Amino acid sequence: MYTFKNIQGFKKNNLEHSVCIILINPLCTPVHLALSVKGRYYELNVKGVKINHSVLEKIQTFNRTLMPLLFIELDEACCKEIKTSADFIFNSFVTAGKEATCLQPLLNFLAENVSKDFCECKVVFDVLEKLMQKKVSFKTYHLHLDSHLQMNSFSLPMYSHKEVEQYILKLKNEKQGNLHA
Repeated sequence: MYTFKNIQGFKKNNLEHSVCIILINPLCTPVHLALSVKGRYYELNVKGVKINHSVLEKIQTFNRTLMPLLFIELDEACCKEIKTSADFIFNSFVTAGKEATCLQPLLNFLAENVSKDFCECKVVFDVLEKLMQKKVSFKTYHLHLDSHLQMNSFSLPMYSHKEVEQYILKLKNEKQGNLHA
């Protein structure tokens, strides 16, 4: 288990000026990831890529379904100067699959803008460990996780890169099955 501590309630103004890794529905593992950069939303999934959408509009969509979200807001100093834009990075992907999980564009963004060492990461837990090694502080916020927090903490079961690949394959197969039905 990986435990996030000192989780605060969501405040939309946190997203408008920061870089956040968003864990979408952290109650299900492996967890799906997205990126928010200064108010813009980026995501890679089996259906395709979402680039430069309004993060607040995306949050409204998640709100309608009461989707649990966990935000990891990176210290402003680490991403103050964005050298390589998220638009550029996410545009190099088509869909999530064996070649790239939802984590890959986030890793590329962090490698370009924080430290090349993020290229070594395989799962989100590696990213969190690397952030601590690099002494990059982060704050965590939540939306719709109230009943799952214990003393402002949330524990996420650990999983491997192989489990992520298997889950993506399952989703792709389901998507193919729906096309042929």
